[in-house]
Amino acid sequence: MPALDASLAFAITMLVLAMVVTTLVETLHRIFGLREKGLALLLGNFYDRVLAARSGSPPDGAQQREWFIDMMTVNRGPVGRAPMTALSRTLHVDARSEDRKFLNWIWSGRRLGSLSLTAFMERLGGSEHGARLMSEASAAGDKAIEWTLKDVAQKFEAFGQEASEYFESRARLLSVVVGFVVALALHVDAFMLFDTFMRRPDITQQVIAQADKVTKAYQDAQTKTDAPSATVTDDVKKTKQELEAQVDILRTAGVPIGWTPPAVVEFREWWTKQSNAFWKTLLGMFLGGLLIGLGAPFWYRAVQMLTGLRGAARQETATSSTATTPGGAPAAPPDAPNQLPQTPIDAFHVALGAALASGQLQPSEEAVG
Repeated sequence: MPALDASLAFAITMLVLAMVVTTLVETLHRIFGLREKGLALLLGNFYDRVLAARSGSPPDGAQQREWFIDMMTVNRGPVGRAPMTALSRTLHVDARSEDRKFLNWIWSGRRLGSLSLTAFMERLGGSEHGARLMSEASAAGDKAIEWTLKDVAQKFEAFGQEASEYFESRARLLSVVVGFVVALALHVDAFMLFDTFMRRPDITQQVIAQADKVTKAYQDAQTKTDAPSATVTDDVKKTKQELEAQVDILRTAGVPIGWTPPAVVEFREWWTKQSNAFWKTLLGMFLGGLLIGLGAPFWYRAVQMLTGLRGAARQETATSSTATTPGGAPAAPPDAPNQLPQTPIDAFHVALGAALASGQLQPSEEAVG
């Protein structure tokens, strides 16, 4: 039982530190615009490999490629004095000049970091790239238009999935690197932590008492992951506050982390003597960084599993009858009017029709289908 309690306290500690790493990694992504750059890279590859050949790209392909990426990535709200205008049947977005202006890098949100399939098809349908795509496909008949649109949609979705796998692996590597930095900065010795939890049941119980608070903080962080922030400076301030709150959870529970004066003196003595304790501490911090780098989702699942095992071992979770809801299946909501596009293909057609109705685009009759 003490070993199970110590394991649970260790997992909670790792979850808190992994959340610290997640906060730092997220801040790095936002400061350096890694998601925005990744989306631009994805769209550039998609244009080169799929759209350019399907839509009959004009001779100025490089410029068309830049316009396509701008059109797909620009935030159509806070674009400053860079409006989207239709010139020469091409939906141009002059936002790059705004991006380069002094201190504009501080304001996040000018470029999109993600693009759903429906939003992609809607923007494509409202551009000349979409009109040329329809014109090229119409030569093979009406069915070819639908096949082409569906193929473009499924290829963009496949590109997005493959890119997500790549960026997730890169993010995991970055998390491991940041985990090592956090372990060294906070003196996270995995051996000392587990030994403390085994020898000091009072500290162990204090950490376990924070389990609900820590797991709730993790769940709240998951729901706020995609929430945009106003500025980079806001990100830094928010990160500092979150880091302090997360580390305080461990310090108030008495967890031995941080370079306290006794720890610094002890480490210097070991360093001078080159004793086994020095190498053990160094190995413990290396292992701590590696474990932290496993990520918050891993440690969240570990906490949930160990909490269940601990409850079963102490027989505190007696079998309780599950509450049943009276009545049958919930009534289906009434049918709502079909006011908005329901599929990516519908979004494309609606955007194209709106562009034609406003006079922004004037494709041939065959392109309309």
